Amino acid sequence: MNTALNKGLKEGMKKGMKKGIEKGIKKGKKEGLKKGMEKGLKEGIEKGLKEGEHKSKTQMVQNMHKIGCSMDMIMIVTGLSKDEVEVILGGTSRKKLVDETPKI
Repeated sequence: MNTALNKGLKEGMKKGMKKGIEKGIKKGKKEGLKKGMEKGLKEGIEKGLKEGEHKSKTQMVQNMHKIGCSMDMIMIVTGLSKDEVEVILGGTSRKKLVDETPKI
């Protein structure tokens, strides 16, 4: 009788552990997927905002240059450095802009 009881306990523990492990894996996958989606959404929103801000500043630099604003004015309004403004405007526009900047 003792042997049958031990065998029954071992089988019960084995089945219980298997079910517990399966439930744990399922729950872990579900939680991992949820956290991954939340992180991905957050990163996507941050990236989108940065790209939108960059596009907006690029357009602002180009428009200010078109109406004849100086490098200093563009830098003050956009918060960009001289190098950043020059990269946005490219080669020929950059020379013209630098030459038009008033000397203080």
